[in-house]
Amino acid sequence: MAVDARRDPATRSGTFRRVGERLGINPETLRNWVVQAEIDEGHRVRDHDQRRRAAR
Repeated sequence: MAVDARRDPATRSGTFRRVGERLGINPETLRNWVVQAEIDEGHRVRDHDQRRRAAR
């Protein structure tokens, strides 16, 4: 639910707050879960991997 809402530009703003309230989950916790799901799916690179590439 949050991943799909975040990918849609029309609903992206406030996604974690909105969906978190709806599910009874802290928005920051939900954000962390979504970021991890994006990493697991290959849509995002881990922060330390990005820093390592930038240092090259």
